[in-house]
Amino acid sequence: MKYDDIKIWEKELKIPLSDVDFRGKLKLNSIFGIMQNEALNHSERIGVGFNKFLNDGQIWVLTWGKIIIRKYPDFEDTILLKTWLKKQHKLFTIRDFLFLNQEEQPIIRASTGWLLLNANSKRPERPKSLPKTVSFLEDTASIDEIPEKIRDENDLIKTFEKKIYYSDIDPNNHTNNSKYMEFVLNSFPMKIHENKRIKDMTLFFLSDARYGDTIEIFSKNSDTDDNRDYLKIINKTTGNQILRVILNWENTDK
Repeated sequence: MKYDDIKIWEKELKIPLSDVDFRGKLKLNSIFGIMQNEALNHSERIGVGFNKFLNDGQIWVLTWGKIIIRKYPDFEDTILLKTWLKKQHKLFTIRDFLFLNQEEQPIIRASTGWLLLNANSKRPERPKSLPKTVSFLEDTASIDEIPEKIRDENDLIKTFEKKIYYSDIDPNNHTNNSKYMEFVLNSFPMKIHENKRIKDMTLFFLSDARYGDTIEIFSKNSDTDDNRDYLKIINKTTGNQILRVILNWENTDK
């Protein structure tokens, strides 16, 4: 099969009603959904996508990421997303993202780390083969830093619980990444969302949840004067930690 040599994937998008919140702003979980979809589209075109590695008994999983949001797009805004493979870091493949508004100003930056896992053992593996169309742009960075593993913390309070249902599951038969962002947002009371918005997030995945599992979210106490939160998601069914998150908020007018 012939693949294309596309170093930077670009996609123009118009923000639909289904992707915005009560303010008419693009939701954080929708941002992750867009990044995931376009990363997949780019990967398929250059020969390192879902279908190629599934045939090799391997699957891509998001392991960590950092996102910085300068401005949330509004309903019906047209934005341009760019994404590219930045480099290999140990076993991780680093993929960066950049969202531009109609004036070509950057409004959202993100960097993500992905691992190839054996589909059965779930252990990290190197690619069995790579087409010649894979190019890394090490001198082009949306975010320079590579996030370190978020340390575990205790003395947290439970803020959210949910059972995993059909609509939460992706083709790998585990909970979709954007769904975890939805769970994180839903773990905060409405008064927080009315007065604040997330300006940056760092996340680190440790495991996953499947259909029928119950997840719990624990966090440090936060109130309207505290602009930093630490959260972790636990798989109540298995006892495994799924995700650790650090959020930084900024105050906003209603």
